Amino acid sequence: STDAAPSHTFLNNTAVDTVFTVQLGAASAFGCADTTALDITFPDLAPGRTEFFRVAAVNSGGESAPSPVVACRWVPGQPPLLVVNAFDRLDRSLNPRQIINGPVIERVQPHRSNAGNYVVEYAAALADCGLGFDTAHSAAVGSGRVPLADYATVIWAAGNESTADETFSAAERERVTAFQQAGGSLLVSGAEVAWHLGRASGPSAAERQFLQNVLHAALLADLDDDAGTDRLRPVAGAGFDDLGEIQFGSAVGARYAVNFPDVLTPVGFGTRAALDYAGGRPGAAAVAYDGASGGGRTLLFGFPLETVAPATQRTVLLANSLEFLGTLPAPALTVPELIGPDAVRLECTAIPGKRHWLQAWTGLPGDGWLNVGEPVVAERTVLSFEVAALPDGAALFRVVRE
Repeated sequence: STDAAPSHTFLNNTAVDTVFTVQLGAASAFGCADTTALDITFPDLAPGRTEFFRVAAVNSGGESAPSPVVACRWVPGQPPLLVVNAFDRLDRSLNPRQIINGPVIERVQPHRSNAGNYVVEYAAALADCGLGFDTAHSAAVGSGRVPLADYATVIWAAGNESTADETFSAAERERVTAFQQAGGSLLVSGAEVAWHLGRASGPSAAERQFLQNVLHAALLADLDDDAGTDRLRPVAGAGFDDLGEIQFGSAVGARYAVNFPDVLTPVGFGTRAALDYAGGRPGAAAVAYDGASGGGRTLLFGFPLETVAPATQRTVLLANSLEFLGTLPAPALTVPELIGPDAVRLECTAIPGKRHWLQAWTGLPGDGWLNVGEPVVAERTVLSFEVAALPDGAALFRVVRE
């Protein structure tokens, strides 16, 4: 429900004589609730507050490593979107490397290869956008336990997932295809999605069709598996012009390295490049499909969105993506407060890093909206405007993002 206080339910299918400690709290500080039940519900979630959860199993042998983190945020009156964690991979190829006295040393540090909690980056950016959300593991989507039809927008976060662990299993492809063809909006982010589904040899016909017909992209050559750069730039007119150059990966503070970002080629009518790589191998870093050939809008990133840094730039990139997908709510204004004969103060919801224009209108049919002052780049999720001299006859106000 979008109006009544919701609950968050864990569905655990491990039937073992074990106590499950369900840990909840902030991203790095978890309290506990112990249970032997396979399902547990936390009622009456606070509106506008992001909650994080994970589960560990406890028995006489000790406590297991925790599960991947999930999160949710309830915004009254607003249907949530779904973030799917599809990054399971944890193998030697992801080990961080360090040069010590000459040779390159592999460091076995699992938290730097796949910490299992990258929903934290999505949660922070979505909260900055004023959005409510649920999260789930991709296996829960593939099994049908989490129906995609309950959501208008899905974010599929594949990280460094590749061929062995599969960015999309057959069951997941089936459910995502049905969702997108029914008009659902889809954002897919991952460094090796196109490699897994579209390399020269290995993928099935069904995998190639999914890449081309649902994600509207192709990997033209196996060399396109590695862009050879960690820098991106917006394609003019694609809706990302305000970003300037973008960087991703551990070199700019991301929590894991991205070794093989995919170079993408748009496929089909209504599809275009949205971001290009800067330097390295030429080609698209993101492709956008506008729904012109049927189905919902899609965005495919050839890199993991959670590795874009700093955080403000990641928020703006996600906000622009959701604007393209039709998910981002318009700024909400407070009632204007008169602070003088021709002066007014008002506040609006805002997205940090985005430019916001205050506009005024007389309400007369022949008049149009006029910009009041200069645009303001928000630093927080609330933006305040004070206008000392209103345009003549101004009676209505709005805020426009750009």
